[in-house]
Amino acid sequence: MVRWPLLAAITMTPGLVASVTPAWCADHTAATFNAVVLAQTDSNTSLGGSAALGKPITQRQPIFRSVPYLQRAVSPAVAAAMRAVRQYEPRIVREDLGQDVARDNRYVRAAVRAVARYQRAADQGYVMAHYNLARVLAEGRGVERDYTKAIESFRVAALMGNVPALLRLAEFYLAGLGVPEDRVEAQAIYYIAAGIESKGAARAKALLSLHLDNIQLQQARKRAHILRAKMPSLDLILQRGKEQNLLAAAAQGDLTKVGDLLTDISQVIFKLSMSIQNNTISQRVVSSNRSTPPILTR
Repeated sequence: MVRWPLLAAITMTPGLVASVTPAWCADHTAATFNAVVLAQTDSNTSLGGSAALGKPITQRQPIFRSVPYLQRAVSPAVAAAMRAVRQYEPRIVREDLGQDVARDNRYVRAAVRAVARYQRAADQGYVMAHYNLARVLAEGRGVERDYTKAIESFRVAALMGNVPALLRLAEFYLAGLGVPEDRVEAQAIYYIAAGIESKGAARAKALLSLHLDNIQLQQARKRAHILRAKMPSLDLILQRGKEQNLLAAAAQGDLTKVGDLLTDISQVIFKLSMSIQNNTISQRVVSSNRSTPPILTR
């Protein structure tokens, strides 16, 4: 027998408790819950919809265990940005997983030959060759691990508009691999990648912005303008679409479409290389002019 029918009705009616709860109590409850959520998020836990219902919280695997070139744990802010990239960029996840192979002598010889091929193709100006070369240098596959050289190759591919290279380059600055940790530089790179319709970069920059003040965000925007000015004035969104279509056609085995796309992309690569060469020549001319003392007139 229920002695307090009104109380029982309030308790059993969804949404009615919030309407009769005092404002100060509701605010305190929300603030307490948010504090708990933030604490659990900072400790690298995964909060699903069932966590708020009192069910057990699933512990996340540290991000550095799934990224081949990370050798140590990173801060929660950096881990959140990296997870956001991998949530919306499945290609990055596939590359991180790689292939489960036996690292015997045959694997070592094949890896060494692959590095030599990547180097030859990179010397000829192929964007993906620079990207693949950077990956093997960062992961130490077929060559000794070298973060400094890896970031140089990532930077070359990134300045050509390659989105995966931009995302990897930002992570190197976030984790301080081969360069000092620089969240402003990473945020600037995320700005550029988000402008080329990278959903992972758009989400990562939103998360990283929570850990930057207004001055740092302004610096990141200015830095993004400087970096974008160094990149070719081509339709990078169209270029990325062609690269994605090429991967899809290769997976389907459509050789005719692969050949057509390779022809189109090779033309884009030629325009990119010519644009980069022109920028390099113009920068040399400007630097030489600056080094020449001005002529004084009376």
